Amino acid sequence: MFWRKKKTSEPPDDPRFGPASAASSPTQAPVSAMSGGAPGGPGVTVEKAFTITGSGVVATGVVTGGTVRVGQRAAVYRGSQLVAAAAIIGVVGASGERLEAGEPGNTVGLLLQTEERQQLQAGDQVVATG
Repeated sequence: MFWRKKKTSEPPDDPRFGPASAASSPTQAPVSAMSGGAPGGPGVTVEKAFTITGSGVVATGVVTGGTVRVGQRAAVYRGSQLVAAAAIIGVVGASGERLEAGEPGNTVGLLLQTEERQQLQAGDQVVATG
């Protein structure tokens, strides 16, 4: 039996399909993280985020720089504004294996333990601070 992947259509007003610029692209790191206004360091640009009841918030995305490790503290930025502080309590690879660290270019899921249990959004930047 032949299976087809279901086609999905994105709305035409989706910002991911607009002209790429440093200010509007969700894959860019926040300006403050690059210019020294916020703590820079290893990070992940969030593609999807969801909550696991009793565990924390999972942010999936690609490691953009440095190495993210279990046990590090992290800050979550939306644009250039700090929205949450968290602890990285788990790193999962793309094939589901548990990792101690995510390297640049790896697609990972970060299990975050946040004090506010704030839901992350696509385009947020999770920056490891220590």
